Amino acid sequence: APAAPAEKPARIDSTRHPFAEPGSALFNCRLLVVEDNEMNREMLLRRLFRMGYNATAAEDGKAALELMVREQFDLVLLDIVMPVMDGYEMLSRIKADNRLRHIPVIMLTAVDDPSSTVRCIENGAEDYVPKPFNPVILRARINASLEKKRLRDMERAYMAEIQTEKAKSEHLLLNILPKAVSERLKGGEKTIVNDFAHATVL
Repeated sequence: APAAPAEKPARIDSTRHPFAEPGSALFNCRLLVVEDNEMNREMLLRRLFRMGYNATAAEDGKAALELMVREQFDLVLLDIVMPVMDGYEMLSRIKADNRLRHIPVIMLTAVDDPSSTVRCIENGAEDYVPKPFNPVILRARINASLEKKRLRDMERAYMAEIQTEKAKSEHLLLNILPKAVSERLKGGEKTIVNDFAHATVL
């Protein structure tokens, strides 16, 4: 009997992982892997897909920053030693950009140097994972970082809602009171008794 045709290897889709169901938290979270070594990059993508994450990859810091400006990501896994732009510089640029600084960054490196760890944390990295990766530790730190981001996003949304309501109340206050009185009320005065010569009362 003729031999059965060899099965084609699974294709990695950088925008959708095969295990998360629509509507789940994993389905809606996007990870960006920044790694210049193609073999390491593909291996990490496959590992993340098996863990159930939605992952995309970039081969250097410059390409990754351009991608982050165009698309939304929830977490960055960033190698340190790279050509064009290394991980230190990319981390600094992320934290200096108001559009990106809220995105958590986990540094990935084979460099066994405590000063490197300190430098990454001081520059705003969320965490630091050495190579070769321990899958359990990697997953735990990714989940912890995503949970922190989720809580920070909720806080930012809540503060934005408070600011919106505050602006509405101030606008309403100015519709019924003179601006001078409104400012004094906001300043803490409880009882204001004044004579306004140029006021019309209906």
